[in-house]
Amino acid sequence: MNKYPTLTIGIPAYNEQENIKNLLDDLAKQDYAGVALKQIIIASDGSTDQTAEIVRSYPNPKIKLIDNSDRRGVAARQNQIIDRTSTDVLVLLDADIRIKDPKFIEKMITPIINGQADLTSSALQELPSPGLLGSALITSMKIKTHLFESWKNGNNGYLCHGPTRAFCKKLYQTTKFIVNDGEDMYSYLVCIKNNFRFQYVRSAVALYQVPSTLKDHLKQSIRFFKYHSDFSAFFEKDLIARELRIPISAYLSGAVKSVPIVIHRLHHVILYVLLVILIKVLVLIHVGPLDLWGASSTKVKTV
Repeated sequence: MNKYPTLTIGIPAYNEQENIKNLLDDLAKQDYAGVALKQIIIASDGSTDQTAEIVRSYPNPKIKLIDNSDRRGVAARQNQIIDRTSTDVLVLLDADIRIKDPKFIEKMITPIINGQADLTSSALQELPSPGLLGSALITSMKIKTHLFESWKNGNNGYLCHGPTRAFCKKLYQTTKFIVNDGEDMYSYLVCIKNNFRFQYVRSAVALYQVPSTLKDHLKQSIRFFKYHSDFSAFFEKDLIARELRIPISAYLSGAVKSVPIVIHRLHHVILYVLLVILIKVLVLIHVGPLDLWGASSTKVKTV
């Protein structure tokens, strides 16, 4: 009898009482044919709401809760999950996403099981968001997706999405997360530095909510602009430049694909450009995310 590849799903969570049960329900509906799901580990990062209680009461013996009393960030919790994992494949998910495709996990891990990749990430789809800001952010994400998918057929660090990643055993055992901001790009650079292979799985789609308030967007974006400079402490400059510098050809291809979006949503594009200018000014004057506000208030909607 053939031995099925083994799988662990790991979910760091901080104050996710609104969505954690929804995500666990989504995972319960996944088709795990051809793989042996060993455990779903939820590492609560000092949650002060009902996250731990909801997980603890969920009727699935494969769910394991790490109920941490202190808050140390996503990197520490991902390392905790790795330390408790020895399966052939590890899938790391954010706690605030939704998964509607019952084949999502299968699509994510198939390239790894078939020996075609060592790290994969899914596509992301934005949930509807009310208001001008939310609409502008959704428009900007669609344009950026066109751009990123135009480079290396999507197999680049910008599409190594933090909310949804799958690792082969050799890679996750090689990876020790150090940074909280940009830890998705960090995992991609670890992958490439150590001669592993990344694959963007366009057919696998997870749903997520864009920031619903200006403060959440500014905090998130300031982190994005700042973390690139932090990687020089861990990776060679040539590697960073090669993997983060998008070529002109990709910009041109992405621009052509985005023309219909720009024409129909020009006011969204203009608003987003103004937001980018504001963010760059804040970065230049060394305003950090924690100088602005505390934890993000944006949570995924129930759909």
